[in-house]
Amino acid sequence: FFSIFSSKIYATNNSILNQENLYLENEFFKVIYFGKEKNPIIPINSLKIFNKKTNDLIDEKLWSSAILLNNGNLLLGEYKNNQFSYYELDKQLEKTFLITLDYYIKTIDKDTGNYIILNILDLKNNSFSLGLIDKEFNIILEPIFEYKETNFSKKIDILKVLNGKYGVYSIYGKGIVEPIFDNLSFNDETKKTINAVYQNKPYILEKIEKGYKNITTLKNIDVWARDSVLNCINLGIVSDSLQLKFKENITRKEFCELIVKLYEIKTGIKIDLKNQKNPFFDTNNQYVLKAYKLGIINGKTKNQFEPNSFLTREEAAIIISNLIKAMGISTKIDKINYKDSNLISNWAYESVMLVSTKGIMEGNNNFFKPKDNITVQQALIIIFRIY
Repeated sequence: FFSIFSSKIYATNNSILNQENLYLENEFFKVIYFGKEKNPIIPINSLKIFNKKTNDLIDEKLWSSAILLNNGNLLLGEYKNNQFSYYELDKQLEKTFLITLDYYIKTIDKDTGNYIILNILDLKNNSFSLGLIDKEFNIILEPIFEYKETNFSKKIDILKVLNGKYGVYSIYGKGIVEPIFDNLSFNDETKKTINAVYQNKPYILEKIEKGYKNITTLKNIDVWARDSVLNCINLGIVSDSLQLKFKENITRKEFCELIVKLYEIKTGIKIDLKNQKNPFFDTNNQYVLKAYKLGIINGKTKNQFEPNSFLTREEAAIIISNLIKAMGISTKIDKINYKDSNLISNWAYESVMLVSTKGIMEGNNNFFKPKDNITVQQALIIIFRIY
């Protein structure tokens, strides 16, 4: 991945140093802009590097980017064939090749060492998308965000995705609020609350330890579900999109997300999808694939998962039963005589008995109602009971 070499760079005199625009400098280097366009977003092939102490030109090459690193060296980028080759220039004037990327490195965050990158959409019209990579040049955030100069000017920022939706992200690459909202704005400098708009409806998001909770929708959940819902939110299990639909039916894909997050929190094991083949043609959702890898879920058919279909109570019982086994929880079963036991599918009967024995799922007036769908708030009660 890295191809490393070093070469000595010899300084030459240049009398026009003070006639051009200063781009950046430190005690060792002075970078001068030689382009015609004033304050370009990307100074393509228009930067020259000078020795700060002698004012001598260090290299004849015209560079497209220059960034001061935390160690005092320069990160230099050369644009060629629609790619950027990056080098590190040290104080001894030795240049080392680092990597070639499709992205332009715009600047560095001094605290994290992470780089803000731009993907060129249309260079002539200054059209770019924004992303983030770490100091080893690994992608943290794909460049899917609309570019603006103030992005990541603070440690937490509201970013607009190319599809027009807004989310909240940190300079560390963590997604704090999902990019699902039509508009977002911080209420004040503390960022403790966010004003959000979704499908023309206003919402207030309030800061908690693991993200934000939607205090507008929380007012509408049923009293009997409130404690379980709040506990799941505080655990970081409930996504922003699910917080918009507490009383709506949960989908098979959404339930997988809850189950996988619960498993990883309880066991401390992060499920790795490396080399995991996707058996389904209708989804590539990471939570579905993680649940499949654990053996917790199967598709409606061998190759079809139906991620957006609503989940029935007996389907949920099977998934929970498989989860319990994966977590090493006792699977002792007591037979429970529901009034509608005859409606429970044969393939789900043992699982229904197990989750009922554990008190994870309960009937209503001795009816299990196996074919009924489950709402988001009902699913969260189940999740917290397992927790």
